[in-house]
Amino acid sequence: MLPALVLYLMDHARRFQHATRQVTVRQFAADPSTGVVTLSYVLDGGPPCLVGQFTEWTQAPWRMLFGGSSDDEDNESQSNTSGSRKGQPLRCEAGQYVFLKVPALTMTESHPFSISSAPGDAWTSHHIRPMPLSTSVLGGGGPTFTAQLADLARSMQAAGDAPSSLALSVEGPYGVSIDYGGRYDAVLFIGGGT
Repeated sequence: MLPALVLYLMDHARRFQHATRQVTVRQFAADPSTGVVTLSYVLDGGPPCLVGQFTEWTQAPWRMLFGGSSDDEDNESQSNTSGSRKGQPLRCEAGQYVFLKVPALTMTESHPFSISSAPGDAWTSHHIRPMPLSTSVLGGGGPTFTAQLADLARSMQAAGDAPSSLALSVEGPYGVSIDYGGRYDAVLFIGGGT
């Protein structure tokens, strides 16, 4: 019971630290024909991660089972994802995601979105397709977070507001990129989403 509690507290401490990280939004626009929202940003810096080793500890079993980078590369990658890097994109690997919170829409909810930019790009980007009305019992048939985000992007574009005026909280990156390193002749990937 105690190890589970310690793990829970470490996870929440890391999430809180990442949620306080400041970013500057470089692009926030909704495509007029598809409605897809493009959201790009860079880090404004922030405190170094106090529990950065937590990610390394949780990712190590995956790396041992499925391969991946060496321990030295893991340590270097971890130091790059957790430190203060003003004006730089998030250090991430293919397949990772972040939790985004937009205070203009909600102060209490953050939502997971895949990173669509390549690891070497100058900005961290997301391409977000707005979903139709919510069908959940709690949602009550109202607009989804992604639909609200698209509406906000359109209204900011119409008003001529600069993308940098959007307040955004970014938590992550999360997830492990598995490097198969040519171990298998064929690999089948099955993806899904909501």
